[in-house]
Amino acid sequence: MILTGASPSFAQDSTVSASPSADTVTPEITATASATATPAPPTPTPRLFDQYKKDYLFQYDQYQQDYLVYVDKKRVYTKYGTITTQKEKFSAAISAINSRNKAFKSYLLALRVLLDDYKSANPTQTEKNQIDLGKWEAWFAEQVTVVPAINNDDDLKKWTEDFKEKYIVIQGVIYTSLVQHEINLRQLTLDRLQDIATDIRNNPNIRPESQQWISSLTVKSDLVSTSFNSSLTYTRKNQSQTKFSNFYPDSKIELIKGNNYLREISADLKLIVTKFYSQ
Repeated sequence: MILTGASPSFAQDSTVSASPSADTVTPEITATASATATPAPPTPTPRLFDQYKKDYLFQYDQYQQDYLVYVDKKRVYTKYGTITTQKEKFSAAISAINSRNKAFKSYLLALRVLLDDYKSANPTQTEKNQIDLGKWEAWFAEQVTVVPAINNDDDLKKWTEDFKEKYIVIQGVIYTSLVQHEINLRQLTLDRLQDIATDIRNNPNIRPESQQWISSLTVKSDLVSTSFNSSLTYTRKNQSQTKFSNFYPDSKIELIKGNNYLREISADLKLIVTKFYSQ
């Protein structure tokens, strides 16, 4: 799913088509009662993120439906050009934009909650990301009441032009948060691997000649951290005021590098135990 690491797809058409998107993963939990009337196990408490994700997917589906209505009304207006068809097109545009605003709001909320998962790895920076997401979440919530009050093409055009500029910033906030989320996960993985390396180093059953191998892991750990820093550097890329320059693919390359080093460290630790463990 987008909120767990993949990059979101955004259209540059700022009228009614720009929107976040997501894959779905819907777990199913089933239980059967026994003939002896054994009490059923308690139903697990739904993960908070999963609840917000479900709401986002609902809102996004509603937006897609409203957008298709807008496209149809626009086609009819283009064909007939009557006052009635113009009003219907305008009303459909307002509905689609408002549905998109709701989808964005629910998306940002879900992403903000998702960041809690591995927040302990970088609490200060992650909190900053969450604050930024919360600000835009509140902005979209406000627009849900603002947009329906627009009643003419000129004001709607002004709103969409303003949104075009804001949308560049919004995308930056979203992608930066996604990068930070992935870094947090990998940082906790690195911390755990370093703990394991320390345990191996202090284990009396690991032969002394393993120490050189364990020490070499420091180099790869540094390379992991370098990849993290490089990935974050791309998120600070200056943006133009007219079009978003997507830095996520470059950040993702660095994250993949870091993850590959983590895999190598894990494999090295297993090899050390296999090769130097003695009873």
